[in-house]
Amino acid sequence: MEEQYPKQALDKFRQWHFWWLVVFSVLLIVTFVYYLPARFLNQLSVNHHMMEDMHDEEIDEHADEHMDEFSEEEMMKDNHGDSENHGEYVYHEEGDVKNGPVVNLKAYPEPFNTSEMLWLDFAVNTKPESTPVSYQDLQITSEKLMHVIGVRSDMNEFFHVHPRINGDVFTIGTQLKKPGRYKIWSEIKKDDVIHVFGHPQINITGSGATEEKEVSFGRNVILGPYQISLDHNEPIAVGENELFFSIKTLTGGGVELGSYLGEPMHLTIIKDDLKNLIHTHPSSHEADHSFYLINQAKAHGEIEDGHEVPQEVLEFTVNFPEPGLYKAFAQFLPAEFENEDGEPEPFLAEFWLEVKGGEEAAVTKTQDPWWALLVVSVVLIVILGLIVKKYITVK
Repeated sequence: MEEQYPKQALDKFRQWHFWWLVVFSVLLIVTFVYYLPARFLNQLSVNHHMMEDMHDEEIDEHADEHMDEFSEEEMMKDNHGDSENHGEYVYHEEGDVKNGPVVNLKAYPEPFNTSEMLWLDFAVNTKPESTPVSYQDLQITSEKLMHVIGVRSDMNEFFHVHPRINGDVFTIGTQLKKPGRYKIWSEIKKDDVIHVFGHPQINITGSGATEEKEVSFGRNVILGPYQISLDHNEPIAVGENELFFSIKTLTGGGVELGSYLGEPMHLTIIKDDLKNLIHTHPSSHEADHSFYLINQAKAHGEIEDGHEVPQEVLEFTVNFPEPGLYKAFAQFLPAEFENEDGEPEPFLAEFWLEVKGGEEAAVTKTQDPWWALLVVSVVLIVILGLIVKKYITVK
């Protein structure tokens, strides 16, 4: 070949051939590593939104007369983790209810201040006529006819209380010791359906900060002699999520749980914009028990024979209605406090959760191989370059 063509022409041909291979390799990488995956993900997103639009149009076309009830039930009925045992779960904002049961809140006396007792009256009615509902028509959930849950706008100052029957209303008095905006929810059960009603926020005046929001995603909380741990995979919206709570002593020993309102634990999860609340209980009343051999010390310092104490692992199945920041409030009562006089105050462990959307999680999983493909492609380009260089230098 060198006899046919001058050496200078061969060198130019080899150089052109080398750069042609490099450009071609880059085009292949851009096409198969970036362009095609991006088109694929974009098409998935388009299809998803088209399906959502078609679903919304179908709802508009066939359910205009009952839109309020239908949309609430479709979007919120699955938010309760243990609906099979406790009933269907539906979320409402008090002002949005046009038909069916509703709880109306009246707070007094105004102005609301940290130095004064805040009284809350909850009247149960049926819309649209606002017909009063007797407490005898309500069903008991977790040993109470009504649960009232509240939290300050910064997701601190959580409370879970139970009003007493006072004629036609449920009444309770509480003193909120820190100023700020508070959101209050009431929960009742009627006709085997659990209704949660979000009430308009109220503003409490007084000295001190009204907002002290701090977000931390720690999974271990120390409360006195106990440590509470939360274990979970990355939570996603519109899908089942499993949350596991374990309660141990500070030395890792087991803790026997008592019954708090008929449950080993009550879990309340609230979105940080205060537009969604989930109140749920363990998926099974039979907790998973891991046994630890505990040596108990006698009063005079000697050691008794070891005995087994169960470490409770409580599983919750939760459906988050939408992505965002949520805070979980876990209430439990160790067995040693169960028989105290009155209604014992439960322990409260708080955890922040970041919930991602289903599409976002899918994109993340799809993007992981992208980087692997990029690394492999770079390695192949280097190998190809070495081969071409060797080919060019061969005489």
